[in-house]
Amino acid sequence: MGSDPHVPYSIGYLLGRFLPVAASVPLAIFVSYCWLGFTWTVSYFPVRYLSGLVIAACCSVETTLDERSVVAVIAFSSLTSIALLLLATVPPVAVHWSVTPIRATVAVGFAVVATVLGLNVAQGLAAQPVMPRGQDELVCIGEAPRMCVYPEQLQGEDPRPTLETAYKNLREEGVALPSAITTSNTKADRSSLRVVISTHPSTNQLVYTLAAALVPDDVAPYCGDGADYPKRLDVAAVAIWWLQSVAGKGLLDKSSIAPSTLSPDSASLVEGFGRLSAQEQRDWYFAASPTLSHCRSAPMEIPSR
Repeated sequence: MGSDPHVPYSIGYLLGRFLPVAASVPLAIFVSYCWLGFTWTVSYFPVRYLSGLVIAACCSVETTLDERSVVAVIAFSSLTSIALLLLATVPPVAVHWSVTPIRATVAVGFAVVATVLGLNVAQGLAAQPVMPRGQDELVCIGEAPRMCVYPEQLQGEDPRPTLETAYKNLREEGVALPSAITTSNTKADRSSLRVVISTHPSTNQLVYTLAAALVPDDVAPYCGDGADYPKRLDVAAVAIWWLQSVAGKGLLDKSSIAPSTLSPDSASLVEGFGRLSAQEQRDWYFAASPTLSHCRSAPMEIPSR
């Protein structure tokens, strides 16, 4: 979905009534693009929903479109179009670039109501117009782990056997895990591992999403003045690689695990870390992982060989 066309069409018609074609056509295009560019860059999110362009970001399998985003753009576009058309229907020869006070007042009233109504409907919407999909639509099987996915994620190869193997690999290594795996785009509920699964995921993608679910939402804490934040990102990058290498046992080759993009030094850090023994890697992970969730201790040094 993109921007609602009613407002640009109305602007074009209005300009075409009062300006020569050579001026009205390019000006209508220019005004439309300025409007879309303006709303897209405003940090006050409800303004973005007046153009409707932000709706193009919806949706993943785990999310659904928030209906308020649609109502906001329809209400604003419809009422604003009426205001513009009221002005456009004035006979240009008779008015000589002016409109009657009554018609002008009504048009401005429609525009004000359209803006206020649209902004109020869009209140509370974030940068993306999505909300979690209903849990009642999940298809769940198994116990420890209990795995829940949406029907669309079963259209290709069933991802659940791969997730189960990866889960058991991590548990055998001593990683603490919830008893359930649920497909979701949020980690707000810690009662289950919240994974993001596309409709036709590869083994690498499934192993990565399970490993990433074990990292805090913000990946690494931003502590104090943030001077040590790059080091914390280094730790997170290596931790994710280790979790992937453990979860992927019997599923994929370690060489196929791409270093994280969290740190510009990920590749070299992982290369040196990967030469440590399995026990040394494990010991480092369990010592370093707590530093990813709080600022009470400094980030761990990453050993290499």
